Amino acid sequence: MVEFSPETDGTSIERCLTFESGNLVLYISTKYVIEIIDNHSITPLPLVPSYIKGIVNLRGRFCL
Repeated sequence: MVEFSPETDGTSIERCLTFESGNLVLYISTKYVIEIIDNHSITPLPLVPSYIKGIVNLRGRFCL
């Protein structure tokens, strides 16, 4: 997690979650993050494009 101040006087600090996707480093403000889920297993699917890794069983529901 990264904190940065867009104001030079330091009165406004925004917390951001950073992550990598391919060669890009992206960030999103934590005010938009609801939940971070890790340590899940991905079930591969046959006959799908290579950029789709598979599906995840998230609380009994399958999500792409």
